[in-house]
Amino acid sequence: MSVDENLQLLQRAIDNWNRGDLDGYLDLYALNVRLNSVPNSFPAGVEGVRKMYQRMWSAYPGSTITVEDLFGEGDKIACR
Repeated sequence: MSVDENLQLLQRAIDNWNRGDLDGYLDLYALNVRLNSVPNSFPAGVEGVRKMYQRMWSAYPGSTITVEDLFGEGDKIACR
């Protein structure tokens, strides 16, 4: 993928999050994703990530991601 395509993908993820579209947000994750922030007692893969985010959204309803900068070079992208 090009830098622009990767940046668009990241922006789509952020937009899905901000709309409260967890399914759309999780579409961007691999089914076997592993995140260090997911408790070991949660299911493996994307279902554990889903459960973690559902709990986060319950604790902080209406949370959004604000991006100040979105940039990339080569095969790496970043935002702040």
